[in-house]
Amino acid sequence: SGMPEKKFGIDLKSYDDIFKTEEEREEDRLSKIRDIPISEIDDFPDHPFMVRDDEDMQQLVESIKEYADKYPTAKYVAGAKPWFEKADIALPCATQNELNEEAAKALVANGVIAVAEGANMPTTPEAIRVFQEAKILYSPGKASNAGGVSVSGLEMSQNSERLSWTAEEVDAKLLWIMENIHENCVKYGTEADGYVNYVKGANVAGFMKVAKAMMAQGIV
Repeated sequence: SGMPEKKFGIDLKSYDDIFKTEEEREEDRLSKIRDIPISEIDDFPDHPFMVRDDEDMQQLVESIKEYADKYPTAKYVAGAKPWFEKADIALPCATQNELNEEAAKALVANGVIAVAEGANMPTTPEAIRVFQEAKILYSPGKASNAGGVSVSGLEMSQNSERLSWTAEEVDAKLLWIMENIHENCVKYGTEADGYVNYVKGANVAGFMKVAKAMMAQGIV
């Protein structure tokens, strides 16, 4: 049998490091907060998801107009947002901060009974406060918009375990996940008067999941 191969590690210091004191080396290892001038920050001009008012956007606008022309029950108002229309349920699911305090007050005044986010933070904090003070059902995206991330997790599970689930199986698992999210929101978010604060419920449920995992691994 051959002799076991020995491995030697050689740590070579940089030229500058040789002449530093131990205090200076320790300072280099610490995290630092740096001020970056506004002039050095750009708007990421080549971002693939940037909204551009170009020909493609105009075609999209025209297609929405055509939809409203084809279906009489639909309403198209140029340059307007839907939050000032009467509705029972509002689903902000486009861009961040698209639903502000003014829009929230209009929705409440028009009798909306539920608002569920379908995007990342489409509702401003001021608008959230309006919904909660009015005691209407308001679900943050971390709860009601968790389906996409959940399905991605199911896909990763299939890949790692070399499985192939049918669409019906995936739908059943997703339904269980979303029902479980709702149950946890109710469990941790129900207040003394019976109102379910879904923001509080989702936050506490998320914290409890991480805390229990850390305890199970002996970290806490």
